[in-house]
Amino acid sequence: MTTKGELLRAIRINCGVCMGMSGDDFGAGFPEADVAGCTSPKCQMFEFRFGRDPNPDKTRSRLAREKHKNKVP
Repeated sequence: MTTKGELLRAIRINCGVCMGMSGDDFGAGFPEADVAGCTSPKCQMFEFRFGRDPNPDKTRSRLAREKHKNKVP
């Protein structure tokens, strides 16, 4: 099964290719500045070009806060 992280990475690679990056740039990861220069805000993947979800799951965030709050110092 494909994970959310794998999908976001695939989108980031696609955006890098669209911005003219070669396949060699993906092994070490490429700088965000390369995809930050994207001039296609109407692209469906525009908000995901940095390899992060711009609207993370609210439930996951809430659970992480509760877990952190319940940790013993």
